[in-house]
Formats: sequence, structure tokens, C-alpha cells
Amino acid sequence: QRCVPSCTFTAALLGLEGAHALEGDLDSLSDFIERGVRYVGLQHFFDNEAGGSMHGEEKGGLTAWGRKLVRRMERANILVDLTHASSAVIADV
Repeated sequence: QRCVPSCTFTAALLGLEGAHALEGDLDSLSDFIERGVRYVGLQHFFDNEAGGSMHGEEKGGLTAWGRKLVRRMERANILVDLTHASSAVIADV
């Protein structure tokens, strides 16, 4: 069905605000994807298993687990959200 100029759309994406919700388990990403998640913010307000947050204490780069997570997200066509990531994480991604 075509939309005429007066037509408006509302869209939303289901996502995770911080990979800490995965609890360090890469396989749990598949569970979230099955439930409709289409993006994952690697960090939120603190450093986690994936790497450093811009608000965190260490502000480090991607961890080994974080690199695996990003690769798995890329294979699954899941958006990598860097909104709260540290500068080091952004450079690593």
C-alpha cells in the first residue's frame, strides 16, 4: 500500500541498553534476537564484559569477549550501538 504525502509512519526498534543484559553469555544474544532485539548498545553507564563505558571507571577498549560479541552481532545483522561506549571501544569497533 502506498503512502500519500499526508501519511505518517511511526517506527521503533527493540534493543538492549548495554550488553550487561547478556550476562557474559554470547549464546543469550540468540535468545534476544528471537524475541525481536535488533540493536545492542555495548555499554551503558558502566564498564561491562564487552568493554569500557564513557561513564565508566576504566574507559577501556573492547575486551576479547566484546570482540566476539561484535562479530556475532555483525553475522546476525544486529546494529552495534556505540552511544555510551568509551572512545577506546569506538576505535576498536
